[in-house]
Amino acid sequence: MKLIVSIPVLLLCVIFSTNAFSQKISIPDNNFELALINLGIDTDGVVNNLVASYDVISITNMDISQKNIENLEGIENFKNLSQLNCDGNNITSLNLSKNEALLKLSCRRNELSNLKLNKGLVELACSSNDITNLNLKHTINLTYIECFNNALSSLNVNKNKELEELLCGDNQIQKLDLRNNIALQKLSCENNEFTGLDLTKNISLTDLDLSFSPVTSLDVSKNIKLVNLNCYFSSIASLDLKKNVELKNLICFTSKLTKIDVSNNKLLEVFDCHDNNITKLDLSNNLALTKFYCNKNKLTELDLSKNTKLTEVNCRNNNLLNLNVRNGNNINFISSINTISFNAKDNNNLACIEVDNEIEANGGVGSYWNWEKDIDTDYSEFCGEAFYTAEAEEQVTGNFKVSIKSGVVGVLSKFNISGVEIYTFEGELVKQVYSDYNNISINSQPDGVYMVLVQFGDVSTMEEVIKQ
Repeated sequence: MKLIVSIPVLLLCVIFSTNAFSQKISIPDNNFELALINLGIDTDGVVNNLVASYDVISITNMDISQKNIENLEGIENFKNLSQLNCDGNNITSLNLSKNEALLKLSCRRNELSNLKLNKGLVELACSSNDITNLNLKHTINLTYIECFNNALSSLNVNKNKELEELLCGDNQIQKLDLRNNIALQKLSCENNEFTGLDLTKNISLTDLDLSFSPVTSLDVSKNIKLVNLNCYFSSIASLDLKKNVELKNLICFTSKLTKIDVSNNKLLEVFDCHDNNITKLDLSNNLALTKFYCNKNKLTELDLSKNTKLTEVNCRNNNLLNLNVRNGNNINFISSINTISFNAKDNNNLACIEVDNEIEANGGVGSYWNWEKDIDTDYSEFCGEAFYTAEAEEQVTGNFKVSIKSGVVGVLSKFNISGVEIYTFEGELVKQVYSDYNNISINSQPDGVYMVLVQFGDVSTMEEVIKQ
């Protein structure tokens, strides 16, 4: 059987096909069209606010960043576009709901207040815009969301169960529910307004940034894969890190911490807890530690003798009486014009710092050339009792202070105190302590005159205080 097609019908099909292929697409923004010309997409090479459909039909990847574009009208006709980068323009509204093939979108640093997305999107980067509402209910395939530095007061990611990385800092988000995002690995939500965050379901989390946050408590006991934790400039008063054995970087400065236990964090490499109220730190298990900053705390002693990989230490402005940095690695402390590799200044009662090489340290040569300490503090390879008793009582006299306030006796000294005894004026022993010399309570004793005997190894001296 022969198929007979009339010439008029065949001609009509050819005309229709040719018209469809040569259809013109409107591109109202001159800078958008100029970018298409420069990329070789608009083949007529003329800025006439039109581009042929056959010029765009095969385009899958397009970078039109920083082209002074204000309007991307016409982008909906790029049907096969899978990756679009339009960063650094002046676009205020962007509708990509018809770009069904689009997988990756980067529209950072525009003036966007309105953004409509296609359903199949996998990666979204829309940071540094003016977005107040980000509708992600239908973009369920998203694995990466970067929306920091916008004007978001809320963010709903309940439908985004494939989400692996969320960067939503520098907004005004008041509540963040991540219980459905069990695949989440990296979360950066610093500088928002929520005061609590439930991370118990996010068991794959490796990176967490909660800095500049009003969060008052943080439970990371379920986040056993956590490697990097930033919670600086926060209101967190305590951190339980016993389960976070993979932790390598802990940045928690300028918070409300009074204590922190890192004994289980044996892989810890960088630890910055400066500007807190920490009174005691045990770093004997943190053998991988390379950089440690604990300045502006209330530490009275610090032993770094087992931290043989250290290259930077800042313990300035504490209440240190004992400091041991004799770890066999002083020679590898970082030394450069812009870096102070060791700083122990403003520890007024610190008489001695134990180091690897006292001659070079006191001479300020070798790896010690940029180490800083108080002028009355010495370096020694052994800061033992003999160091403090060499000049006997004449040396310690005037170099310690005894005070009493609200029934609590405090003893501060440049030298190592080996014990304190408190007697009544009649000679009866009422208190004997071997630690915590700045917090000796005699509240249970009656008012009157008391004698405080301070022992420095083989040397002792006595001061009088009045409890009233």
